[in-house]
Amino acid sequence: MKNTFTRCMEGLLVGLLFVLLVAFGSTTATGQVPIIITGHVYVPQGTISGTSAWLTASNAERMVIELLKSGKFEVGVPANDTYSLHFSTPGCVTKEVVVDTRSPALEGATKARKVEFDIFLHNDGAEGGYRYTAAVGHIGFQLDGQVVVMHRYELVHASQLLAAGPDEQ
Repeated sequence: MKNTFTRCMEGLLVGLLFVLLVAFGSTTATGQVPIIITGHVYVPQGTISGTSAWLTASNAERMVIELLKSGKFEVGVPANDTYSLHFSTPGCVTKEVVVDTRSPALEGATKARKVEFDIFLHNDGAEGGYRYTAAVGHIGFQLDGQVVVMHRYELVHASQLLAAGPDEQ
C-alpha cells in the first residue's frame, strides 16, 4: 500500500512527463528547428558580476539567460516568434535587442540557425536616469534566409521621456 506522499510524487512525475512529451511533440510535429542566440556582454567595469540578462517572448513568457563569467551567453528558442533580450547591470543603461524569427526562410529548416551579437553596456552617467527610447537593435531574416541587423541608439534622460506625451515617445 502506497502512502499519500508516494502517490502525490508519482502523480507529479506523470504530469511532468506528459507536459514534456506534449512540448517535445509540438516542436517536432511542426518541424521547427531552434534558433541559437549567442554572444557576449561587455561592461565598463570589466566583470559581469551583478549583470543580468533575460528574454521575453511575444506571449510575455520570460526566461533568465545564464551569463558565464566571461560574459558569454547562449539560448535556444523556437522559430516563428519575436523575442526581446534585455541586458542590465548596476550603473549602466539597460539595453534591449529584438530578435524576430518569423520568416518563411526558416520554415522546414533541417538544422539550427545561429544569431550572434555582442552587447556593450555603457555607464549611466554621474546623475543617472538615462534610457534608450526603444530597442537598440533589431535582428531578423530576409526571405532568402540572410540575417538582417538594424541598430538604433537614441539615448535620452528619463525626465525627457516623462515630459513627452504618449504620441511623442
